[in-house]
Amino acid sequence: MPLFFSYRVLKASCFFVHLVALMRALLLRTALFAFLFCGGISAQAQEFLNERTMKLMEVSRDSSYGYEPDNPIKIGRAKHNMGFYLNALKGPRDLKFHVDKIQYKIDEKRDTLTQVDLSFEGYKNAGAVTLFFLPKQFEQPKAPLMFRFKTVADLPVATRFPTDKIVKATACTPKNLFAPAADSPLSSPDMLAKRLGTLPPQPDSYPVFTGGKEALQKYFDAHPLTSEMAQKAAFMTSILFLVTCEGKAGGYLILADVDGRGEFETLVNQVLGPVNEMPQQWKPATKRGKPVDSYQILKFLVAKGKITNVTYQ
Repeated sequence: MPLFFSYRVLKASCFFVHLVALMRALLLRTALFAFLFCGGISAQAQEFLNERTMKLMEVSRDSSYGYEPDNPIKIGRAKHNMGFYLNALKGPRDLKFHVDKIQYKIDEKRDTLTQVDLSFEGYKNAGAVTLFFLPKQFEQPKAPLMFRFKTVADLPVATRFPTDKIVKATACTPKNLFAPAADSPLSSPDMLAKRLGTLPPQPDSYPVFTGGKEALQKYFDAHPLTSEMAQKAAFMTSILFLVTCEGKAGGYLILADVDGRGEFETLVNQVLGPVNEMPQQWKPATKRGKPVDSYQILKFLVAKGKITNVTYQ
């Protein structure tokens, strides 16, 4: 065989090998892209009724759906999806149910199964139900047989304190604000950052109420929550607000993320009433001996309408 012919054959063979390798690489990238893109679309396709409730469309006809480990509810990887899914369920005959226990198990495919034990009010011993979830995969969730799903008509309507009635406070120097530390025991860092956008520096001393916490407690003792809902409840909450360099307090905000939480959102908003009317007897924060504008946090325990354990930074 002539040398030049062998060389052409060899060159063509190398070109073919490179072409096959390139095609395989392109196919691999296409498959990876499709997996990531389509997976993302599937996850994003999930609709919600509100900030904390998934929108379910049907009840499964499969009696094993959700009840057996090999047929779990595939809710996807999002952090709070399981809670949002459970919020969307309605118990049989509208019975309220509670989460008793959560366990994590590894199945044969090395996927993490989440086992959730539920109990129904009034049937603590006889009405236990176990559901299985697969967080690593997503398929449009359904309600398990026996359950139903909520619609917009089932969502609780929260009563919020009117924002236009909140006392305003205008900072002396808006571009030079101060705030409690991110690790303040009165607030989680993520919520403080969420409300303020960024975390301002800390002052040398924080705003204090004239007469101290004892005087502030006396005010709240005289201004309890009087609604029937509050008389039956017990909860803790924190309020963020600004105290200007002149000691003017205002701009009250609920620090916790309560949107979409129905009765609890209503209860926390009721606290804004007495907070908004508390005496303007705050001494401003200081930095290098001078009064400055600074955010402050009030924290309360509310039990049977009484606002107790009042504290601030």
